[in-house]
Amino acid sequence: SLSDALLAERYQFISEIGFGNWAGSVWRCKSKQGASQGGPVCSIKLVHRSKNPTSSARVRSLWQEFKCIRGLRDVPHPNIIAFHTFIITPSYALITMAHHPRCIPVALPEEKAAVYFRQLVSAVDYLHAHGYSHNDIKPANILLSEEDAPILIDFGFAQHYALSATDRFLSSLSWGTPEYLDPLRARGSLHDERLSDIWALGVTMYEVVVGRTPFEKNDAEEFLTRDALEVYYHRTTTGEFCGDFSISKEFEALIHWMVEPNVDRR
Repeated sequence: SLSDALLAERYQFISEIGFGNWAGSVWRCKSKQGASQGGPVCSIKLVHRSKNPTSSARVRSLWQEFKCIRGLRDVPHPNIIAFHTFIITPSYALITMAHHPRCIPVALPEEKAAVYFRQLVSAVDYLHAHGYSHNDIKPANILLSEEDAPILIDFGFAQHYALSATDRFLSSLSWGTPEYLDPLRARGSLHDERLSDIWALGVTMYEVVVGRTPFEKNDAEEFLTRDALEVYYHRTTTGEFCGDFSISKEFEALIHWMVEPNVDRR
């Protein structure tokens, strides 16, 4: 643990680059250590500490997220965010991690999206092979490195399973972002989290190419109420894409396979 003053001596907080009501905030920072206090830029995910149950739960969640990624540190994957340290001060809990400057854009040509897609499939396959599910794959959780490689971030909903367990990856949790949940996960039914990750990646890659999810009729649609989400979830059970879209038959078939409502055929 550090004092708040020592934290301020180690890092310069430059700008806030992300915020969530539960997850806290993410900052672009610079280490003050190194030559002429010109250390490298990093990102810091930070939650405020206070004496209430919600704050304690947020700190525990941040620690679990850190442990999840650090558990993969011996054989890191180039398309999964690298965490550096977990720091506790009297006022904050935080994770320091590699900084990547851009989110993955949407409405990309298929050829460009395919390059990202192959790398993301590799990252998700790597997670599953090591007993991890992500549970919140979406464009907002994919950054691009300086080398233009997609980087999967935000493991706040990730789960780790013993590979020897007979019930590994089976869950009734419904955590995640509503528009990217498969039908079983959206309703809190028993499901395999590997298959729900595949669904979310399919929805994500469709959005990266088309500019919206397969189950939105147009860009202006919003699903802010329970009734609106029920309309959206009903669409996901049909397997039919909504609205106008212009994609190759091969890409359409691939996404249909990934967002197949029947899990036995996904």
